[in-house]
This record gives sequence, C-alpha cells and structure tokens, in this order.
Amino acid sequence: MQSSPDLRGGFQNLSHKNLQSWPSGLHCDVEYLWLDYNHLTEIPAEISMLFHLKSLSAYKNSLSKVSDTLYEMTTLE
Repeated sequence: MQSSPDLRGGFQNLSHKNLQSWPSGLHCDVEYLWLDYNHLTEIPAEISMLFHLKSLSAYKNSLSKVSDTLYEMTTLE
C-alpha cells in the first residue's frame, strides 16, 4: 500500500495520482472515494473499514481482483 496525504473527510479524490496499490491511511469517515485513472489492480478487504462509504469510483484502473467485502457493504448507494 502506498502512503497518501491526509485522507480524512467525507470526500477523497485520489484520481490521477498514479497509485499502484490501495492507499493507506484512509480514514473510516470517508463517504465518497474517487480512485479513477490510476494503476490499481485490486480493491482489498480493507475497504470494509470505510464504515461510512457511500460511493466508490475506480474507473480506468487495471482491476483484476475485487474483495467480496465490497459487495457486503450496506452503506454503498
């Protein structure tokens, strides 16, 4: 996982950041997470720690693995 700047707050736009792995340090209060146009290959189980996540966008990545925990998150709209 790559380190990222302060990732607290309801909205995090990490698009176009050249991320190659899931960003570390995402705060559990994130509601909207944009990860578009990076080089991510997976959405790991750690996503379930984002207890307030309502929306996730990971458009234009190289995803080959998505954790089943994503489908169990009841807060997603």
